This record gives sequence, structure tokens and C-alpha cells, in this order.
Amino acid sequence: MQERRVELYAAALLAYDQLFENLHSIPTAADDEEHKRIWSQVLAALDELKRTANKGRMTGPPEVSALVQTLAHLTSRTVLAAASPEGSFSAEQLDAIRLQRDETYERFIAEANRIFGQLVPSGGAAGTGP
Repeated sequence: MQERRVELYAAALLAYDQLFENLHSIPTAADDEEHKRIWSQVLAALDELKRTANKGRMTGPPEVSALVQTLAHLTSRTVLAAASPEGSFSAEQLDAIRLQRDETYERFIAEANRIFGQLVPSGGAAGTGP
């Protein structure tokens, strides 16, 4: 069970990292086709993050699964903000989402490392945008 949990939470981190890697590349998309392809990858990574978060609810431990659930929720809000017309979210709202998301990411890493050993190095959230 421990190995399955480690794989599950590592998959959540991979999806999170892939999502933000793609999200950050949207402004540099060469054309509409590339823009659509990148958004498709963002949404696929978000779906994977949500799936792994839901699986985490069944496998636990509760302190880690709750954090990955919160991370998935806050990441969904980030994607929504990025997809919304400019001005839909105030700068203060975006900053609050980003701060909560980054703090949750760090707490998730710390708690997973405490329980599972050194799952991943900490030291800054991968997703820093918008």
C-alpha cells in the first residue's frame, strides 16, 4: 500500500508540473492551432491531477490526501482564471489563489516527505503563474 501511495502522489506532482509547464507556454504559442494544443494539454493534466486527488481520498493517509484535494481545487481555479477574459479576476484574487496554491503545494510536499520519506525536494512551488 505504501508503494501505491507514493506512486499516486508522485503522479499528482507530475500532473501539476506538466500543467504549469504548458500553462506558462500559452503566451508564446505560435498560432491558434498550437494554442489549442497547449490548452488541451493543460486540461488533460488538470484532469489527471483531479483523478489522482480523488484516488488519494481512498488510499490516504488523510493528511496528505486532503492537501492534494486542496491543491487540485486551487489549481482548477488557476486554470479558470487563466482561461477567463482579462479583468474577470482582480489582481488581488489572482494573488490570493496563487498564494494559497503555493502554500498548499509546499505543505503537501512537506507532509508527503514526512510520511513517505524524501518523495520530492521542497523549495518552491512549480506552478507560479497566473
